[in-house]
Amino acid sequence: MPLALAQVYERIKAQFPDGVVSVVECPGDPFCVLKKEALLPVCRWLKSDPEMQFDLLACVSGTDDTKDLWVVYHLYSIPKNQKAVLKVNVGRQEPAVETVSEIWKTADWHERETYDMFGIKFTGHPDLRRILMPDDYPWHPLRKDFPVEGIDNSISYVRAGGVLMTRELDVDRPAGQDKTPVDLSHGDPSGYTDKAETEGEPPHPGRNGHS
Repeated sequence: MPLALAQVYERIKAQFPDGVVSVVECPGDPFCVLKKEALLPVCRWLKSDPEMQFDLLACVSGTDDTKDLWVVYHLYSIPKNQKAVLKVNVGRQEPAVETVSEIWKTADWHERETYDMFGIKFTGHPDLRRILMPDDYPWHPLRKDFPVEGIDNSISYVRAGGVLMTRELDVDRPAGQDKTPVDLSHGDPSGYTDKAETEGEPPHPGRNGHS
């Protein structure tokens, strides 16, 4: 018989009394909020303890409550038929937390996607780089400060991966805050480049002054 989810969290609290911030009851799955420094010890214990055996990391994802960024870990124990959800607050100014890829190899791509979409860095990750957006894309589209309608093309002048952006890129800048805004209302600025055109494809009619 699997433990009730509340029992799993009670055992985490008993094992790491200074590492648990709270257990939150909510529709769906309750979750256990951990301090950042407790994440790795708790995860190692959940995987290795004979009563726990959380051998599968089902998902790592980010959330944004406009004040802070969070990382959410969905765990599953195949031998015990048991699930658990952990959540860690990583702040907003320099969001970062240690990687769990040493514990569960599947964290590799999950953490890369969370970094790509939210800008959360995973310390010690073996290959932390974008996995969905272009490598030089400067923003993180699932943050709440990313405009719902997308980035305003009128302040961007280089296309990369189909997206218009400023030439000076900085992945740590908030969405929409460009270093070199350029007015495109009168056509393309001097020095404009388009990856498709440099590769020999014809210009795209009607885009930023092309006809």
